[in-house]
This record gives sequence, C-alpha cells and structure tokens, in this order.
Amino acid sequence: MIWSFSAPNVSTDTTLTFELTVTDNKGSTAIDNVNIIVRDRNSLPNKVNNSNQLVADAGQDQIIKEGSLITLEGKSISSILNDNVSFQWIQIGNSTNTINAPIWSFKAPFVESDTIIPFQLVVTDSELNKAADMIDVLVKNSNNSLESEPRKLVIQTLLDKNPIFRGEKQIIKIDLFDGSSDDKVEGAKIGGHVMDPSKKIKKEFSMNSASAKVILNIAEDARGGNYIVSVNASAPGYSSANMDTNFNVQK
Repeated sequence: MIWSFSAPNVSTDTTLTFELTVTDNKGSTAIDNVNIIVRDRNSLPNKVNNSNQLVADAGQDQIIKEGSLITLEGKSISSILNDNVSFQWIQIGNSTNTINAPIWSFKAPFVESDTIIPFQLVVTDSELNKAADMIDVLVKNSNNSLESEPRKLVIQTLLDKNPIFRGEKQIIKIDLFDGSSDDKVEGAKIGGHVMDPSKKIKKEFSMNSASAKVILNIAEDARGGNYIVSVNASAPGYSSANMDTNFNVQK
C-alpha cells in the first residue's frame, strides 16, 4: 500500500512519525514505524552560493543497516583559483555531533525502527562565503532487512487413488501455498512429470497457476510397481520448491 502527500510547511525542522499496521486474513497484526524529517527551507544555506559559485555536494542519500559503517564524503567547487575550502559535517538535530573534515566515517546507531538521520555539509571558502548540502541516511532496524528473504513455497500433492489398478484413471491435484500463511500463491508456476518403475516418463505437465489437475490414464499393459510424481514450483518472492509423491500400480 502506498500513501503519497505533500509535506507541510514548517518554521523549524520537524520530525513526523507514522505508524503502519498490517493485518492478515487470520487477524494477526504487525506494526512498524518510520520517522520523516521535514526541513525548514529557510534554515539552511543554499547548495550553490551564487556570489562566487561555491558549490557543496554531500553525495547521494544512503540506506544502511544498524551497526554498519557509514561514510560521508563531501565535495566542493569554488570559482576562486586555488581556493582552500574548509568542510564541516553536522548531524541535524544533534549540533554536538560534528566533524571538520570532508570525509566522516562512523558506525550507524542501533535503532528500534527504521530511522532517517539527516546530515548537513557546510563548505566555506577563503572569503568566508558558505554553501551547504544535505544528505539523509536511512538506518534500517535489523528486524527489517534491506533485502527480504525469499518466502517458503509449500507444495501439496493429492492422489485420487493409491494403490491404483491397470485400466484406471489417476487424478493428481497439486496446490501451492505460502509457507507462513497457508494462502494461495500469486504468479506461481508448476511443472513436473510422472515416471514409471523403469524410470520412463509417462506424462509431463507445466502450467502458470497455483493449482493444477493432472490426469494420467493407467494402461491395461502398464508396468506394475512404484510410480513417482515429481513436482517443481516457483513464484516471485519465493524460494523454488520440489516434491516427489509415490503411488503404486497393481496388476
């Protein structure tokens, strides 16, 4: 679910906290929070100081796990020839957390929920002109990994008859479920085959669905013994899955 809106006008940098609650079809809920800092547009120097084309560049916003190393690398351009530009990094909202250097490396703090930490880069030239730029570092809580782990895909194979006799019809029903919720899986693919006791493939099947029905006619002269139904399945966001199910053909 996506919610888009315009940030409010503020007279000072303001933190807005939003809470997301999700509920599944069994009534279970999970909650997460995110902080958004709305900045006062008049409180900071411009990225470009037009009086002498002094430019501050704080780099791209970053996303990083809590406890990992953050590296901020500031750059500048000055129209003054051979100008000696100074750099200062400041953590917005914590004026004591500063460093006077173009590069600042430190460990990301541990956070209770995903948290945006804004930093300001201020560059000053030899004529004391200033320019500034901002960067946001999103620190991810360890329970909210940067890359979601693939979910588990569960295959359910049901046989109409076992054992089954020659001349009869075997109906094989295959369903795919989410391993955590037992919900049907969207965008799934099912494939596989049925193999007789001599390892000969008697039927192959493939379909784009979370459910499949495979019909196998057992010939009057079919080999007796153990037949194997091999099913493989995949779906976006899930680990691929495989499952073998046996049935016996009797004379």
